[in-house]
Amino acid sequence: MKSENIINTFEKLIYWSGERYKLAKEYGTNQKLYIAEIHAIELIGKYSGILQRDLCEMMGITKGRMSIIISNLCKKGLVEKTDDLINRKELPLRLTSQGHIVFQFHDTQEQVRMDAINKVLNRCSDEEIEKFTGILEDVLNILQEK
Repeated sequence: MKSENIINTFEKLIYWSGERYKLAKEYGTNQKLYIAEIHAIELIGKYSGILQRDLCEMMGITKGRMSIIISNLCKKGLVEKTDDLINRKELPLRLTSQGHIVFQFHDTQEQVRMDAINKVLNRCSDEEIEKFTGILEDVLNILQEK
């Protein structure tokens, strides 16, 4: 059955994604990081001075969860909260020198991964990509229904 093969592959993708969040790995330093932590570092590296509430919105996680992530990254010496003389309530976040090493290492890995994905996608027509994207969005909507 065609639908069984698609669902089986999709379930493997979901399982892989879920397992990925449970594992910690090194990104060019001796610090082990979870995927949520590396994604926070990625955003802080791209948007130096970003506020925690903006990170929450971009990552789609709660303020409480983000507080834990930021606290862990500060303890690991990868992120620092910088003084803001105007807004003492929310402090802008920046990467430390070790944080920049992690950011660059991760960025290089992501570029390699995106190059490989783009090779696959380049074999598809624009119409095929559009149809595939629509299917993924429909499946996501089904999964998000309550």
